[in-house]
Amino acid sequence: MNQLRDSVFKPIVVLLLTFLFGCRTSDADLRQYRVVRASEIGYGVKATMTYSYDAQGRLATITDYPDTTASGPATAQTNVYYDASQPTRINHVDRRLAQPTTDFDGIVTGTRRTYAYNEKGQLETVGELKAQADFDQLKPVQTYQYVYDSDGLPATLTVTGPGPRYARDMYRFTFTDGNATLVGLTSTTAYTAQPRITQSTVRFDGAPNIYRNFFALYPGITSFNRNNVVTENTTHYHDSRGLLIRRVKTGAYTDDVTTYRYEAY
Repeated sequence: MNQLRDSVFKPIVVLLLTFLFGCRTSDADLRQYRVVRASEIGYGVKATMTYSYDAQGRLATITDYPDTTASGPATAQTNVYYDASQPTRINHVDRRLAQPTTDFDGIVTGTRRTYAYNEKGQLETVGELKAQADFDQLKPVQTYQYVYDSDGLPATLTVTGPGPRYARDMYRFTFTDGNATLVGLTSTTAYTAQPRITQSTVRFDGAPNIYRNFFALYPGITSFNRNNVVTENTTHYHDSRGLLIRRVKTGAYTDDVTTYRYEAY
């Protein structure tokens, strides 16, 4: 479930979920709906993420389930904490595992993301940390750094990992009709003699992006796009409101199917 998982938060915000596209209904109508569940089933995969919102309409919690019915028990819960003085800004996000895991650093109980904004109120830096000892110890995993163009859209996004490898991926974006349709990538590490440079063209459907402004969950470019990315061998299905309700990706053994549910607000 590519869009349901993001970096360490994978099993991966939100200020307000605002849909900015007119399809078969008006913009005003589309803003009355927000995603509350995404379920995926495929070859060796069954998973659901549910989304709940607070009284101000902000994303409050994300809950992971190892099935398509969200009947529990949950495998992880993510809580979004906002700045008390700037209520539209995220302070930090904690994703707590129901069952801690173990890696080379020891027992891992979850992940924390911290958020910093520039003087214009734009998201500038997201720090991702691995949580140990029930969040008493935090170890840096990677950092997202944004630079914006004159239109307020991200011109570059640099994702940097810790030492000693110091992996660094710099993305450059060209936007068309509110979507990052051309993405350039320059990748280096501390051991790289020459950077690896690639460029790709990205396609989109005509439906409002389910995860627009979902920075608590997707601190990459996903949260900036107006519409939903259409990948290779993927078919999108929409309802009469123009909302994406089903994504089907053709697989070698069986199709991977993700379905989405919304609520009016």
